Amino acid sequence: MKDFFKGMIDKPQIVKRFIVCLIAVIIMGICVSWLALVGWGTDPCSAMNIAVSGKLSISFGNYQAILNTILFILVLVFGKENIGFGTVLNMFVIGYTCDAMDWIRGRLWPGLTLDTVGEKILVMVITLGPMIQWMGKRVERWFFLDSKETTT
Repeated sequence: MKDFFKGMIDKPQIVKRFIVCLIAVIIMGICVSWLALVGWGTDPCSAMNIAVSGKLSISFGNYQAILNTILFILVLVFGKENIGFGTVLNMFVIGYTCDAMDWIRGRLWPGLTLDTVGEKILVMVITLGPMIQWMGKRVERWFFLDSKETTT
């Protein structure tokens, strides 16, 4: 087990990789919060966790942490080579970021509803825009591997 944790953190630029991963997971939590608010859904796992946590009357972050901890034990047993710090961040940070965003939004804009199509499209652009930009850069890099003009 000691080698497992050592292998997870003995990588080049570990601090930079951790910070970038943390920022990305926080952004995912914010986007999940907004997409759930407008009723356009989220990824299947988050959608299930939001629904079950609502039925059990516990916060989304707490339910996601409980379920992901159970799943994490299974992954430790059957595939621990697939675990990195991104795994742990995804387990906890997305749910609690979503809860925090809901709390902040409730304090800043009580009773906010985004019912019009225009408001929903605005949320879609804000939440999906960065992902589309990131994917575009990756696709460009895949097709033009030898090009020195591509940027990250």
